[in-house]
Amino acid sequence: NGTGRLSIRLQDEEFSMFGQFDISGGNYQFVSGDIFTRRFDLERGGTLIWDGSPTDARLNIDAVYEARPDINTLTRARADIDQETSQRVPVQLVLSIGGSLNSIENNFFFRLPNNFETIQNTTLSTQINTRNRNEDEKLMQATSFLLMGDFIPSTTATTDGTNSLTNNFSGSSAVLNPLLSSQVINPLLSNQI
Repeated sequence: NGTGRLSIRLQDEEFSMFGQFDISGGNYQFVSGDIFTRRFDLERGGTLIWDGSPTDARLNIDAVYEARPDINTLTRARADIDQETSQRVPVQLVLSIGGSLNSIENNFFFRLPNNFETIQNTTLSTQINTRNRNEDEKLMQATSFLLMGDFIPSTTATTDGTNSLTNNFSGSSAVLNPLLSSQVINPLLSNQI
């Protein structure tokens, strides 16, 4: 959804397009290998800009998937997590889509919603930012976040992350092992979405 001013030209049998479309909302359906889908909401302020070729618009779009993971998993090992002290808070996975239609560039990161206020906000922000700085852990956490709506305890995220995810889906390892291999995950969340 959005508005824009576009100029479409047909001259000497050559079609060209100029202008900008400003995004006011909408959604993006993330599909991974026919295993699962997640709906990302498009943020207001994104743009598509054409400067000639109608099939090569420049993209500047942020899409957000929100879940309520247990924040205790960010600071403790799984054995130390007590279900009774579970504290679920809203966290967003932001997919930034840039580049052009011919050469899409993706980046992703975690953040807290703008309207989320808590005493632990500073500590939680620090934990989220720590995950964003380590690309391997960020990838593993994003996969867990999309599959289960939760984080992997940080002490196991980079070493046993795949096993931890697979164990949470007992009986599904034959389906999940190919999905969780870095050869499949990296293109899904980095530059092939």
